[in-house]
Amino acid sequence: MATENETREKTDIEILSERIDTLRRETKETAKAFSDRCGVNENTLSALKNNRAKAINFDHIKRIANANNVSIDWLIGRTDVREVQQSKGG
Repeated sequence: MATENETREKTDIEILSERIDTLRRETKETAKAFSDRCGVNENTLSALKNNRAKAINFDHIKRIANANNVSIDWLIGRTDVREVQQSKGG
């Protein structure tokens, strides 16, 4: 039988944290290099990644997504599609 921890859904910040960690591992960058490339302060990135952020700034999420060519929706756990979807038309 599954325990409560095994069956509960992850929080949005837990998903964000895991996906930031995934991106950093994939790029094999140091935390400093990753934060510099994303244009996000290393302490802010650490707080996001370690689930210590008191508030989440949308601009930080956008910068991380843009720097890694992933969708914001993927980064925050709304979809499993990583790629940025180009809008059709105009």
